[in-house]
Amino acid sequence: MGGRLVLSALHTNLHGHGPSSVVAPREEMIRIRREEPIPVQMWVLTPQLWEDVLVDYAFRVEAIDLLRAPEADNPVVVQLIRARRATRM
Repeated sequence: MGGRLVLSALHTNLHGHGPSSVVAPREEMIRIRREEPIPVQMWVLTPQLWEDVLVDYAFRVEAIDLLRAPEADNPVVVQLIRARRATRM
């Protein structure tokens, strides 16, 4: 079996904006500790788009789980993506 890849990616941001339906980065604001938020370019893709991208790069997606914030009023959701490098025959 090939190497394992595990990553997390934003699914829904603090404002409740969900993933994009196209493979393109978008600006998101992130906060590191207690510093002022900084803008970053981030891919915020649907689970299906993440799978499509990974398959294009010879990975087989094992699972994509959506992890919600513990606070009921927090809309943030992240994706936990687990994949393996496809073996070559």
